[in-house]
Amino acid sequence: MAAFSPLTTFRTSSHHIDSSSTLPSMDLLTPGQISHGIDLFHSHVSAFVPFIHRPTFDPAQTPEVVLLGILSISLRYSPNRAEGLDLAGKCFRRGRRILDVQDDTHASPLVTAQALALLQVHAIMFACGDDTTYGLRMRARGVEIARREGLMDPLPDWAGSAEDLGELWRCFVRAEVHKR
Repeated sequence: MAAFSPLTTFRTSSHHIDSSSTLPSMDLLTPGQISHGIDLFHSHVSAFVPFIHRPTFDPAQTPEVVLLGILSISLRYSPNRAEGLDLAGKCFRRGRRILDVQDDTHASPLVTAQALALLQVHAIMFACGDDTTYGLRMRARGVEIARREGLMDPLPDWAGSAEDLGELWRCFVRAEVHKR
């Protein structure tokens, strides 16, 4: 696994609000903990959350809020249960704060929908109390964004217009990219 810096150095695209001005600066995890969490995600969770593609996944290029969602679920599978639960909760709360201050009209809809989907799994499946209630609101917000932005719309069928094998292959690639 490639070396990368602590979690707070991960930033989303320019479409994301700069959370450093409104959120406390904290180094939540060491690079080793992040790497371990990503490995746990691919071992225990990725089959149920198929939009994170392991061969092309690069944590250094992943928006912080999506990475926090990944880690909030995966660290719950840590062999050191107490530490894993604590770190997962911290990742969830930081991701939640980032999404709370984010303006959805200026943020990437795909990044926001992915982060909401991941964080809601933590909130609904693993947390309790107010976090679970918040998770249900996350779900509604994620569905609203996905519908508004057409993220759930089927991809047009370009294959019918393909004239040769090369064009058919390009149609297949576009369809696979759209799934991700």
